[in-house]
Amino acid sequence: MQLQNNYHDCKLEVIAVIPGSLSSFLYAYCKTVNCPEQLEKAYIRKAVSFAKLSRFVRLNITNDFDGWYRMNEDSQNLCDVLANIINNEDNRTEIYRQPAPAKKLVSTPFYISGCNLELVLVQRS
Repeated sequence: MQLQNNYHDCKLEVIAVIPGSLSSFLYAYCKTVNCPEQLEKAYIRKAVSFAKLSRFVRLNITNDFDGWYRMNEDSQNLCDVLANIINNEDNRTEIYRQPAPAKKLVSTPFYISGCNLELVLVQRS
C-alpha cells in the first residue's frame, strides 16, 4: 500500500482574488499545486486580511504598500504573495506527489484448472 500526500500539508497556488466585505480582506481562491483536476474539483477559499498583506509587503517587498497594491491588484504578483502568506500561515510545505501509475498488465486474463479465480500476470516494479 502506498500512502498519498495529505491535502492539508500541500502547498496552494492562488488562481483568483476577489475583495471581501467592506474591503477589509481578500478572498483567495486556491488549488493544490500538482493535484489533478479530477481529485480537486472545487476551489479552496481562503481569506487574507489587508493587515496581513500589508505587513508581508512592508517586511519583504517595499515600504509603500498602497503604491504596490495599486500597481499589482490585478496581477500574478498579488496571487503569488497571497499564496506565500497562506502557505506560511498554514505551514504548508509539501508538494502534492501523484501516486505511481498502476502496474501494467502483461498478459490477458486466464484460468488454471481447479481455481475459480481469473488470473493475470503483472509487470514487476
